[in-house]
Amino acid sequence: IKIYDAIGREIKTLYDGFKQAGSYQLTWDGTNDKGLSVASGIYFYRMQTKDFQSMKKLVLVH
Repeated sequence: IKIYDAIGREIKTLYDGFKQAGSYQLTWDGTNDKGLSVASGIYFYRMQTKDFQSMKKLVLVH
């Protein structure tokens, strides 16, 4: 699962691995991959598997 900014730059990788089918929860702390806090605004998260891809919008407010 990756987070992207409004212009499509990759900001953060929340999870990069395999999980069995099921229900999971991840929390983004509002930082980028360098550990720096990112600005409030609109971001997108993408989940991808071998057979499926989904991208959704999120709003980060500090």
